[in-house]
Amino acid sequence: VKDALRFSILVRIISSWDLNDPVQLLKATVLACGHNMLLRTGELTSGILAHQFTWRLHLGFALALRRTKTYRSGSGVSIALDNFDHPFSAVSLLYKWWLLQDFSNNPDAIVFPAIIHGKIVYSQPMTGAFVRSIIKSAVSELGLDPRRFSGHSMRAGGATDLFASRIPYWVIKKMGRWTSDAALKYYRSEEDVVASVRQAFRRVSRSTVR
Repeated sequence: VKDALRFSILVRIISSWDLNDPVQLLKATVLACGHNMLLRTGELTSGILAHQFTWRLHLGFALALRRTKTYRSGSGVSIALDNFDHPFSAVSLLYKWWLLQDFSNNPDAIVFPAIIHGKIVYSQPMTGAFVRSIIKSAVSELGLDPRRFSGHSMRAGGATDLFASRIPYWVIKKMGRWTSDAALKYYRSEEDVVASVRQAFRRVSRSTVR
């Protein structure tokens, strides 16, 4: 079980990058989308094309995933995401990347293309191995142990942040496209669990008649 790449860590990572550089912007967009949308690495690197996105200007979008771990056949699943007014949100970063690449006029373009030897290769999708290398290198720069993080850390981070914000379990389960209670294993904040239990027992103890 790897550590969660929570939004607070993402902000520290992306803050150190030059988002006017297309390569840095692409990396930031990939990490934010993986976190905010609770995407599996395989989904993120599946060769998502521009026409799979439906935009509401820069306010939000819906992504039509053709095939996922839990939807192996049929028409796939749609993931909707609204902006939450942060410059490093998935919507904000993807909108900036979208305009830069003019995806509206290139519906068959790969949205998350490969980066090879520091250059964007638009003809092929980014690989899971490269996503993992981005994460490990970035957390290492922050002084964190890269061995504790993997591609799944983005999905775990998004789920952990939602759990910590007291979002109803069914919402998290729906957003992460879990068909079982496997979502619970993605809650990676033991400190939050301990604090919540302490607060709960404190309320119970105060209401108990001695």
